[in-house]
Amino acid sequence: MTKNTRILQSICNNLNSNALKLLSNLIGSPTGTTKLVKATNIISQLNLLSRLQNNGNRSTIISIDNGISNFAYATFHIGEKIKLNQWNKLQLPSDNTGSLSPEETHNIVEFISKKVINTNDHIDLITLERQRTRTVSSKFISNQIIKVNILEHVLFNHLTSDYYQVQSSDPSRMTKFWCGDLNNSINSKTARIKVAKKFILSNLVSHDFQIDQSKKKIYDWLQLSEQNGNGPRKDDDLADCFLHGLSWSTWFQTHLEIKKMIDDNIHDDIKTLSTLLTDYCIEKSAKQTHLQQKLLQ
Repeated sequence: MTKNTRILQSICNNLNSNALKLLSNLIGSPTGTTKLVKATNIISQLNLLSRLQNNGNRSTIISIDNGISNFAYATFHIGEKIKLNQWNKLQLPSDNTGSLSPEETHNIVEFISKKVINTNDHIDLITLERQRTRTVSSKFISNQIIKVNILEHVLFNHLTSDYYQVQSSDPSRMTKFWCGDLNNSINSKTARIKVAKKFILSNLVSHDFQIDQSKKKIYDWLQLSEQNGNGPRKDDDLADCFLHGLSWSTWFQTHLEIKKMIDDNIHDDIKTLSTLLTDYCIEKSAKQTHLQQKLLQ
């Protein structure tokens, strides 16, 4: 256990339940039902994020949203600012039989690996959207969901490497981070697409977010352009991989801010550090709530 980890554990032990909840949301950690579980999850998440610092001042995160017929992915470079470098959706090779044979699964996984891994010189983290196990309206599991889950697990195993991290990314955690606690009148899918569109087409976060492509190309990738007067086409898998990647990039930046705050005040006692972190979480959470409201307007 490192010195920083011991200090963080001591700080978390001094935080109240609300501060732990705020911190969990700001770094993408599972909340947990007790203070002990929350604190344990926070330390685990901060340790994971700290392992993304091995490339000097720049880290690379790739987020993938896989399906049976296609997959979407986004690549983010994180330095002084978060920069979107790749964002695309590709058709997967298929035998058109509707089955997911071992051979076809292998071909799909190899295809994704070549398209994503081989086109990036350096990778620190790959995230795969965690797939649901059943539809919301049914207690039964459809064949399509079973296939997507199988592909997710095989892809996770195939991508696992000693050279970068691979993580399953919780869609509900991502949605809450950008959309807050949605009420029943707001559809989650619609909200996520709206948030992604706002990030691309507005200047809400222009001070710390960049796009390394032409606006027209990004606009087309998101497939939100007007078509034949029928309004915008909506593509939730593109929006989801974008928001998953942006979530992890933001959580990583938050980790760096927390680390710097503790390093700058390392000689203070735990109570003082706990107060500093609590104040940080309250202020940062207020800004995030304000951003959520603007994105969903």
